[in-house]
Amino acid sequence: SSGINAEYGGIFMMGKPEAVEDVATSEDNKKNITNLFKMTPAQRDARRSKLHQELSEAEEALDPAKQNLEQFLEEADKELKLWKEDKIASLKATFRIYAKLQLKHAQQGLQCWQAVSAASATK
Repeated sequence: SSGINAEYGGIFMMGKPEAVEDVATSEDNKKNITNLFKMTPAQRDARRSKLHQELSEAEEALDPAKQNLEQFLEEADKELKLWKEDKIASLKATFRIYAKLQLKHAQQGLQCWQAVSAASATK
């Protein structure tokens, strides 16, 4: 039954594959809620304590993850600053080399024109 509903949900939301998953997930949630009301009080308490335990474990795992994220962001920021500084220094060095080559090329052109001018003046 949930497969049919998921297919119809996908038809009405053409081009959105997540719609099929949403319909299927809502069907699963309905089953979970129905199963929740079928549970005995002891089963509900056990389920509740299990969920609380999973929640506290997830919260405990969250702190180291946040610390790792902060450390990663600090290191990435440092690396980015170093890369930018290196990029600027490299660009400056490239422009210096380019300027020297342009100057050398202009001097060679001047010498060539001077030689042509001197040769034509002697003729």
